[in-house]
Amino acid sequence: RSPILKAIGAEDQSGLARETSSAAAFSMKNGKVYISAAVGAAIVTGWLLYKWLWGPKEESTNRVLFFPERADRKDFTVLKETLQLAEQSLDVCMFTFSCQELAQVLINAHQRGVVVRVITDTEQVHSLGSQVEWLRREGIQVRNDNTSYYMHHKFAIIDDRCLVNGSLNWTVQGVFGNQENVIITTTPKLVQPFVEQFRHLWDIYDPKRAVSIPGTC
Repeated sequence: RSPILKAIGAEDQSGLARETSSAAAFSMKNGKVYISAAVGAAIVTGWLLYKWLWGPKEESTNRVLFFPERADRKDFTVLKETLQLAEQSLDVCMFTFSCQELAQVLINAHQRGVVVRVITDTEQVHSLGSQVEWLRREGIQVRNDNTSYYMHHKFAIIDDRCLVNGSLNWTVQGVFGNQENVIITTTPKLVQPFVEQFRHLWDIYDPKRAVSIPGTC
């Protein structure tokens, strides 16, 4: 049975429209057929209901990665290839960043015209193996929090449409040693809050403005 007709109750058990109700639902005037307001509203309601329940949904991709990768998986390769999909923007918010391979992915993106922005923790900028200064020398914009609190996020956003988020710091130890996880999703309801949060942090960590440090509780 058609979901539309089911919603408006205009189909009988045989699957055919109820001709007996046509007199009440329809009228003829000057050779034209007019539909009653009630039936018209029911049709519109039924169509909207059909689109909501059975209509095409916005496609999304979800994938889970684990580190260190197992022999039967190539999760680090998947992570790099996902980041390489960036065409317009690549925003990275990472507590500590010392993995050279991932830094190279960002530099490659920058060199092909992608707008790359990085936010990191002040105390980690000059930590052992940090790639931050290399990124800056290559022309990538990097901002840090300049507070005594940790900027502890670990996420990246690709073209404002794909989120890479999890426990993984972009470090050699994180990728090849620690037990870590990453979720990749294009689900808009999950991606958009991170897009907005990155914009918020990018704004408040602008070195041209003073950072407002929240009080202790």
